[in-house]
Amino acid sequence: MYSGKQALRLEKFKASDIGGLDKELKMRKGSGKYDSTRTPYNIELINYNEPTLASSTYKYLYNNNINYNPNKKSTKVLNGLIITSGQEFFEHYGMEFIDTGEVYKTGDNKDKPIRHVIIDENHQLPTEIKRYFDESLNFIADFVGKENIMYAAIHLDESTPHMHIYFTPVVNEVKRKVFELDQNGHQLKHEITNKKGEKKLVPIQKKDENGKNIYETVKGKFLNSDQFWKQKGGNASYTLMQDDYNEFIKSKGFNLFRGEIGGDKTHLTNAMKQQYELNALNKEIKRENGLLKEANKSENIFIDKVDKETSKDILNPIKKGIIKQYKDEDIDNYQPIQKNLLKII
Repeated sequence: MYSGKQALRLEKFKASDIGGLDKELKMRKGSGKYDSTRTPYNIELINYNEPTLASSTYKYLYNNNINYNPNKKSTKVLNGLIITSGQEFFEHYGMEFIDTGEVYKTGDNKDKPIRHVIIDENHQLPTEIKRYFDESLNFIADFVGKENIMYAAIHLDESTPHMHIYFTPVVNEVKRKVFELDQNGHQLKHEITNKKGEKKLVPIQKKDENGKNIYETVKGKFLNSDQFWKQKGGNASYTLMQDDYNEFIKSKGFNLFRGEIGGDKTHLTNAMKQQYELNALNKEIKRENGLLKEANKSENIFIDKVDKETSKDILNPIKKGIIKQYKDEDIDNYQPIQKNLLKII
């Protein structure tokens, strides 16, 4: 029998997103329903010494010679994770919850009472729950590199206990496009018309004898969220992480339900995982080299159909914006594929 449902969420943050995180993480100001009487019981597992999470992150990147383009607004400086479960999991290990006097107004829990965890001098965090969060952090530290984790904390001042983890997606190599050069070493460019009808000059990417775009692998330390997740499995990376986490946390004695995957409600088999990775690779090649642009229409229709069918089963947890709130019904009715992050009230 399962002791609870696995809930692990991921979000990516641009530089413009992380400026206000401190108010939520430290000052507990935001749209969440924070109980200030329980805030002192929050536990910071990995803290930052700089005034803000942003300044601490940039100092880390600078001190460790991690390359990134500070002028590129789309750069994902941080990735964030939330790890938790439904209230039944925490009750299983001895935590108590109390009705708030409010009821859910929507969702599967409509008209059911909203409860929040009891934590005070007489109701301390159970040892097994602390170990659950510690082991979860150990898994993420191994997955992303402990040195890259900027902040990790257990929050107990909302309805359901949960852990926040923020890390820099650093890789040791990146693949870069190789461009055509003139005799003086300057990039050759050609004119294109963009979607807005504007004409502009862009560099010409070098191609091999088969007409495929050429890339070079550059070694070093790079802040690159896209490359980070590509190296973890591409479009299947989040699914694979969920699977690996489930196996890991079960090995530590916490029997969490992994959840159902995709419209057919089946778990990924190893063969399916390999197929998803192959599909992701094929899509990348297709997008980059453009060789199929003038291919037979019927073939293109077939490929598009396969891609669409495949995409139904590939998790895409990324959502723009900053984490604001979490709702218990999202946890209790957890499905691995959903557009919004958990909102715990």
